[in-house]
Amino acid sequence: MVASAGVATGQTVPLINGATELKASIADDTAWMYFPGVDGQTTVGFLASIDPSIAPRGSFTVVWFQRTAPGVYSMEGWNETSIEDAAAIIAARYANPDLFQYADLASSPMSVTQQGQGLLMLPPEGTSNGIAEGDPWQGVAGSLSPEDVGFLVDNGYAVGALNLSGGGEMPTPCSDEFDALSANLAQRAAMFEAMTFGSVTTASTLPTAIQCCSVEVAALSARWCVSWFIVGGWSPPFVATISPGVAGCGWTRPMSRVDSCSTGWCGTGPVTTTTTVLPPATRICPTPPSGTCPPTPNC
Repeated sequence: MVASAGVATGQTVPLINGATELKASIADDTAWMYFPGVDGQTTVGFLASIDPSIAPRGSFTVVWFQRTAPGVYSMEGWNETSIEDAAAIIAARYANPDLFQYADLASSPMSVTQQGQGLLMLPPEGTSNGIAEGDPWQGVAGSLSPEDVGFLVDNGYAVGALNLSGGGEMPTPCSDEFDALSANLAQRAAMFEAMTFGSVTTASTLPTAIQCCSVEVAALSARWCVSWFIVGGWSPPFVATISPGVAGCGWTRPMSRVDSCSTGWCGTGPVTTTTTVLPPATRICPTPPSGTCPPTPNC
């Protein structure tokens, strides 16, 4: 789990536990990080990214999983695009600039912050049976088993998403009607909404067939975490130093982070919640022409 205390502008939906802003990422044993795309209170999909040093050459390093039906997700990917640019492309598709307002994109290994440079803003490439549509293997992709697809992608023979393109199998005794990847994404969407807004929308509710096929499969699902930030009000302004000999206005506000983590395919794992008091956030702005610092930051 990685969390960031960046301000999420545009958040208008009430959050639970008194949170005033939230940034979340979800990690598991696939080496990918997942970031929710939320329209209103509905999780419409997840951006995911992987460290480019791990992914096979030419393979996807950023992926968009879009919910196409309850418990079903399509996959598109990029191999030379920052996660911020990918987010902008998907947000434009939904005509919602705040689609990723709850996503901690700066913590992604494919963020501009982590890469230290801008990347190419390219449209995503769709996939069929886990393999990129333009890949030479696409001609026979429909006849390949999930194991074959996973082998080709994970070993760099075909373009797709390392550890994800095979889709996986539902553990016994779950039905093979759903693939494991989509089932996991559906569960994460439902859990994210429940922990963020206090309820799950109809669109993100898990189909009955995969809600909880067996308590025994709980141990097979990876650990996931959601973090939100409780931020207090700004302190009265004080005189601050912007640079030697240059005064400005300063404010601080208290911050704490709440982390909730769990395991379990069907949400049966215990949820642990911890609260960490963070160093106060500080904002320093130029002194306005009036010479009087306003009660809250003006920059």
